[in-house]
Amino acid sequence: MSALFNTVRAELMKVRQKRRTYVLAGLYWLVLPLLLLIVGRVLQVNIGGSFLEAEGLGVTDILHEFASPFGIARLALVGPAYLSPSFYMIIIALFAALLIGEERSHNMWKTTLVAQPSRSAVFAGKFLVAWLVFAVLLLGALLSGVLFGALGTTFLSTGFQGDWAGLFRAAGLQILFAPAAVAFAF
Repeated sequence: MSALFNTVRAELMKVRQKRRTYVLAGLYWLVLPLLLLIVGRVLQVNIGGSFLEAEGLGVTDILHEFASPFGIARLALVGPAYLSPSFYMIIIALFAALLIGEERSHNMWKTTLVAQPSRSAVFAGKFLVAWLVFAVLLLGALLSGVLFGALGTTFLSTGFQGDWAGLFRAAGLQILFAPAAVAFAF
């Protein structure tokens, strides 16, 4: 068990030292919510009082779908799955390349696999770190979506209503199904 813990600790240190971790977190935690707030503000200014309200579609309903705290958090959670290739798969592939591929590119597998920790501890530690990094990025996006959405309520006509339980359930399911993608990437 201590070999697994030591491997996880070492791999987490490796992940913290790489720029790709911070670039992905910045894209996912800052750029996406800011972009949604900017689009929300542009829509509120440009379509407020337009023909949509005559048709029964309120601007606040449209804004709530993607610029409210619930809307931004939901889009941060499920939006990347609609890209092709999925942003989730890009995250997993980048960290699999970091955790598995770098030893190969530096010809370190022979050293890594015959060193003190057992092979299963090394592979399990790398697997757990990839899963943990994915979960942290996903939960961070959920939290930043709520925070940026709360900031957006100050200048957009949005609120906090929404199916929060369903959103947290979806986040949990994505984290629970991530090991399949991690195993495939490894």
